[in-house]
Amino acid sequence: MEIREDTTFLELFTPIIREIMANPDIEIPQIDATNVYSPGVPFYRNSICDIAGRLMLPGSGLRNTEQFIELWQRCQKGESCLIMMEHYSNFDFPALLRFFEHTPGLGIDAANALLPIQAYKLTSGNQATPVLSCAYSTITIYPSRHIDQIKDEDEKQRVREISTPMNHAAIGEMTKRKYQGRIILVFPTGTRYRPWNPDSKRAVREAESYLKVFRNVLFVGLNGFCLIPSPDENMENDLVEENVVLMTAGNIVRGRQFRDNLIQQHQLEADLKTTDKKQIKDTVCAAIMEELAKLHNEAEPVHKKLQEEARNPENPFHKHKNS
Repeated sequence: MEIREDTTFLELFTPIIREIMANPDIEIPQIDATNVYSPGVPFYRNSICDIAGRLMLPGSGLRNTEQFIELWQRCQKGESCLIMMEHYSNFDFPALLRFFEHTPGLGIDAANALLPIQAYKLTSGNQATPVLSCAYSTITIYPSRHIDQIKDEDEKQRVREISTPMNHAAIGEMTKRKYQGRIILVFPTGTRYRPWNPDSKRAVREAESYLKVFRNVLFVGLNGFCLIPSPDENMENDLVEENVVLMTAGNIVRGRQFRDNLIQQHQLEADLKTTDKKQIKDTVCAAIMEELAKLHNEAEPVHKKLQEEARNPENPFHKHKNS
């Protein structure tokens, strides 16, 4: 379909949503503590990745590719591997999948190994996201951020009764899958970034825990996205935009060593010997976001240049597209 300035996420995906819902062989998973892993449907995953691919302008791709390849090689050797990536839109994961599929040294097998951790709200609420989420293999958790936002104590307690066993099950599932050739993908913020909400740029406290249980951790900065968040917070109303998308890898770090070094440095600087768990988590979570911001800022001049070139009316891409 033609992409207009007012094309929404829901409008773009309505044909796929209808097709999935009309398919008698597809059952939208009901997520609870007994069912936190969803295997995904490759056909629809590929359809979504195709759309993401068409929206990404020339110049899009992975940067510092050798680190992605090294992570995949370590995964194949049976080592636990984690990607921590910036998060701007619901197209971030399909874009990463498409990049893996078309990158020499990675390919389809590496793309199939990617296993994202998704937030529970993507499996409930509006129509689009639960249906589309069934296209991907995922593990579902209930992030602390969503619980902390609940003001009513009775409601918060009710949610905890659901979220606590669900998160325990998710940890168990992740532990099993990370040693079965899967690369776990986590968005440390637990939500996509919205400029009007500063909290959406902060890592959830669970992010610190991931570092303790993965041998290999790869931080990935993201520049450019193809969905503009809607101010009404309804993801179905996010606006679609063609864009250059860059994903920049840092160097692989040892998860626990990275965490322990941060804590030791913090204690020396503050002249503390604290065992305050909240302070430790806050320190580590802030450092995770600093690593991602560093990668993002380093890549932004490159992204800006590629974006200007790709959107230039004289670019052969546009001449071919509009002919």
